[in-house]
Amino acid sequence: MSLVREEPPTVSHAMAIPARPETVPPDQAAAFTLRFPRRDLAHVRGLDPLGLDGFYAQAPVRLRHTHDVMTTLRLAVRRGHRHGVDSPGTALAMLRDVDPLLCRLQRHIPDLWRYDGLEPLLVECGRVAEHPPRGGNDTYGDHNPQDERARLFTGTAEERALYRGLALGESRLDDLLDELAVIATSPLGRPGPAAAADRLTGLWQPMIEAARLMRKARVAPVMAVDIAPWVSNVLTIDGQDYRGPTAAQLPVVLVDWLLWGCDVDDPRYVEYFLYYFAEQPWRRRWLVEQVLACTEGRSLVTRWEEDADRIAPRHRAAARRTRAGLDALLTRMIGFRVSHLRFAKPSLPEREAGERSWGSGQFDPEMLDRLLGHTERAQARLRAVSV
Repeated sequence: MSLVREEPPTVSHAMAIPARPETVPPDQAAAFTLRFPRRDLAHVRGLDPLGLDGFYAQAPVRLRHTHDVMTTLRLAVRRGHRHGVDSPGTALAMLRDVDPLLCRLQRHIPDLWRYDGLEPLLVECGRVAEHPPRGGNDTYGDHNPQDERARLFTGTAEERALYRGLALGESRLDDLLDELAVIATSPLGRPGPAAAADRLTGLWQPMIEAARLMRKARVAPVMAVDIAPWVSNVLTIDGQDYRGPTAAQLPVVLVDWLLWGCDVDDPRYVEYFLYYFAEQPWRRRWLVEQVLACTEGRSLVTRWEEDADRIAPRHRAAARRTRAGLDALLTRMIGFRVSHLRFAKPSLPEREAGERSWGSGQFDPEMLDRLLGHTERAQARLRAVSV
């Protein structure tokens, strides 16, 4: 399975993902509720397949001598090949535990992390876990031990708030994507999508709580200087660039794409989406591919604009309920983005266009304003639809 991002990026290239056998043909979209099975990965926090609990409990990676980190990485690679990648949970734990070591070496001695056997181990972990072949938001956040064994770079209170915030923010994301899939692939005005829409704001709430947690801990003032340069190193693995955890925007990008993004005429935004799309866990990518096959590439907002006048009178009450749920979600997403801009953007170092900018996913901080504007326009479009 290839995660290589084509250049120049196009939507068709991004959607070239192998289909899962349980996917449903688009002509049956009206007759099914889309649910891809999810693995229970709650146990990953407690796994230590590479025997690094003690290493991380002693001191954060930033404070370790380079030679100590290099020796530990070599030992971890040998243990990984000896242990074998026998399950998705093991694979995710290995990616979680190796990633801080790679970032520590990449930060100071580029290319020294390419030891014999390392890249094949990372690629195998990615294959087994159906995940990009390095750590990401989920391994740094949700799959990270929540005690002294946490895999941290600086060990500061701000970084602890960051990784706990990431875990909280993503905790209901897959449920949110599932409910959006139900709405997108069902006839407008039916009870199923109306019930799904009722649940959207509750599933978004962890994102708001995560932002509050990080704002209270004053993560933003130290993010760009003390945390992001360690967390967000770019690694080239199997010919593809992959970034580390990139905070708030990575987990939201697929929600945007289904709600309004997939048919927006904005090449800069599309480029941004495709970069993030390549780094999503594969289950989420498969889900988005299936939804767009069913909607013929239309976003939820566009589908409402084009199909609302065909809703039968007896279904209009349920349709209004569905639209109200979508509108409430967009309201909360706008509030989240306004809040995020207020406390995050002033802390981002300004860079020339095209250069890496910590905290905005290698895109200029202007992208945060662009995302807010698109979300506000999507809500205005939805509200303009008469039901």
